[in-house]
Amino acid sequence: MNKSEQEIRDYWNDLARKALVGKTIKEARYMTQDEADKWGWYERSIVLFFDDGSWAIPQRDDEGNGGGALSISGEPQVLPVL
Repeated sequence: MNKSEQEIRDYWNDLARKALVGKTIKEARYMTQDEADKWGWYERSIVLFFDDGSWAIPQRDDEGNGGGALSISGEPQVLPVL
């Protein structure tokens, strides 16, 4: 059975909420070159570390083919890859 677009959206929204809502960012920094090398990336992305030990890293795409920029409010409006 095919899932509807709404069911797919609800599924991913639920996962996003569970991964991010209510957590506190304890550290924010760019990947080290060693970390980027371990991911197989040429660029270094920002890494957000949360209070529960989890983390988030912007990627170029769903397959993890490189680091990605993070759009933020305020100035600057983008945290770029390095």
